[in-house]
Amino acid sequence: MFEKLKQYKEDFQAVKWILKTISIEWKTAIIVLICIVITSILGPLSPLVLKEIIDNGLQGTSKYSLAVLLMAFGILPVIYGMCNVMLAYFSNKLSEKTTNILQLDMYKRVMDKSLNFFITNKSGQILQRVVREPGEINSYLSAITIQFASKIFLLITTLITMFMLNVNLTIVSLLFVPLILIPGPFFSRWTVPIHIKAMDFRAEAVSKIQESMNMNGIFLIKTMGSQEHETKQFSKSIKSISKYNIFSATLMEGVGALTSTLAVLAPIAVFWVASIEIKNGQISIGTIVAFSTY
Repeated sequence: MFEKLKQYKEDFQAVKWILKTISIEWKTAIIVLICIVITSILGPLSPLVLKEIIDNGLQGTSKYSLAVLLMAFGILPVIYGMCNVMLAYFSNKLSEKTTNILQLDMYKRVMDKSLNFFITNKSGQILQRVVREPGEINSYLSAITIQFASKIFLLITTLITMFMLNVNLTIVSLLFVPLILIPGPFFSRWTVPIHIKAMDFRAEAVSKIQESMNMNGIFLIKTMGSQEHETKQFSKSIKSISKYNIFSATLMEGVGALTSTLAVLAPIAVFWVASIEIKNGQISIGTIVAFSTY
């Protein structure tokens, strides 16, 4: 119970810090939000154009000429890609700026520590915490935050378009959404601790390098003849990092493979229902193609 309350408090503090740093860089955050909205609107348009091409454009019954439809079908992905590039640029810019804020904040906090803190903690580990880990953590959190916002906006525009096209097929598709969403949070209870463990070993490895490569450290090692021992210790640290990184990457790929497998079930169900509606003349081929794209 107390552990959960502690975790909730830490999560709240993390969200509070993210909102605080984003509010400092609000201009960049607004540009990111605008890019997210534009990409979310553009995302569902290509399948709609494809539907119009199949249902009317090829037969010459569309109010738009086939040349215009084909041109739109070719240009939309280019515009969408350009907006995604802009989104990537400004989201990374926001991430870097917030990382700098966190690094500066941590540096100030470390500078305020007592002398005993620097005696009891290895300099390499302090360096790792101040310089490298804020960037890793912030990049991870920023990516999650921005991707979450982007996917939510895209989900809303896509669902609205799908409901406009066919209510029954949309409901069938939504029935499979929980199956696709469950694996991520379920496996995160293992992936997150593994990632943290790898960061701890990385900090230890950096500390060993710094301690052994400075003048005092190398003099002590040479005097005591402990080169082999230090090499073994460093080798042990980097092997631990590799072990956790490999395991984490494999587990993440496994989650991706499971999600992809489950995601195939939705189109199968959609095609099955669509086959019935085609026989009853309630749906067009173009609509089915658009749904398979969504």
